[in-house]
Amino acid sequence: MSSQPGEATTFAELVVIHASDHGAATGSADARGWRPAMEDAVVVSRDAVPGAVTLAVFDGHGGVDVAKAGAAALGPKLTELSKSLPPSEYLASVFPLIDFAIKEKDGAKFEAMGSTAVCVVVTADEIACGWLGDSKALLGTAQSVEPLSTDHKPTDAGEKARIAAADGHVLRGRVNGVLAVSRALGDYLYKQKAGAPPEGQLVSCAPDVTTRKRDASGDDFLVLACDGLWEKMTIEQARALVRCAWQMGYKAPSDLAKRLVEYALMAGSMDNITCVVHVLDTKRLDALSEADARAGCEAAELCYPACACVRAVLPLRRRDVQQYDDGRMASLLDAVGLGRHAPAFAAQQVNGECFVEVVEREFVEDLDMPAGDAAFLALCNEWWERTAAWP
Repeated sequence: MSSQPGEATTFAELVVIHASDHGAATGSADARGWRPAMEDAVVVSRDAVPGAVTLAVFDGHGGVDVAKAGAAALGPKLTELSKSLPPSEYLASVFPLIDFAIKEKDGAKFEAMGSTAVCVVVTADEIACGWLGDSKALLGTAQSVEPLSTDHKPTDAGEKARIAAADGHVLRGRVNGVLAVSRALGDYLYKQKAGAPPEGQLVSCAPDVTTRKRDASGDDFLVLACDGLWEKMTIEQARALVRCAWQMGYKAPSDLAKRLVEYALMAGSMDNITCVVHVLDTKRLDALSEADARAGCEAAELCYPACACVRAVLPLRRRDVQQYDDGRMASLLDAVGLGRHAPAFAAQQVNGECFVEVVEREFVEDLDMPAGDAAFLALCNEWWERTAAWP
């Protein structure tokens, strides 16, 4: 779903990230990024399923209307289904019902427009996840990270066989050589096999569902996001970054979500980026030590604490950094938590003009930096280079 930026997009627009808190435990953040328009939608509801929290991210393609329609329909459909069905069954049923309703109303309009979706319902004793496509959900625990979903890709063996059985083919990793996801709402051009159930269509609206019992001794937080985040971040890195940010004192859920979005944008994501964070246990997160947070980042190949300080880098322009003297270089290093390297920069006379030309290997060999720190600063330089010509 990647694209190059539209001509009208400016650097100021590129770095805009919106963040919202949805109560004390839940926050979301999103960036239009390099795309000419935002095509994602978010649902956070404490009413859709009585006594539960419902979280969802819809990632549109070909336009935003299917994502918006799916988000609007999710709550009412879940309210009705949850009256008589358990989470595993109402999540299995809700997306086909939404897809049918959208098709009945606007099928002709949405032949080439669709949306992936991931939805998590958190009840008193269970976490249930249903999804279509390549938006993901994870559970960060005290010891590890658990994927709640797995991507639906046309190249997966099961999906490829299902597409072939529906008289289609996979070419260039896409359904009939065109569509990059194999399950989605909308995309009715790929749902024209008369009499076939959802899974019998080229693109299916039948979700996969996972459920797990809640574990009060280990469940810490949930992250849901579209593929714009995951194309530049593993689930292990998302867990490590959230824990790092929390340990550093950034505890508003919207701020946690925003820091994930910021990192993905700087790391090179070219898609819309939308993320939801829901905190399950604050006491355990409050007990995180710097050593624990650092170790988690290192295990996930992230730079502690710089991975949670990307907002100090994003608004800067290459042409501005080039003008930095030793003092301003030291301030920038401090801002991303790497101030310990300022003496080496000063000793080697690495001012801004020099810094933007240094490559990752040279940070290690000439400035004696650990590999993780060098990789982060190289990522900063890549961001400034990538955006250098933007108005």
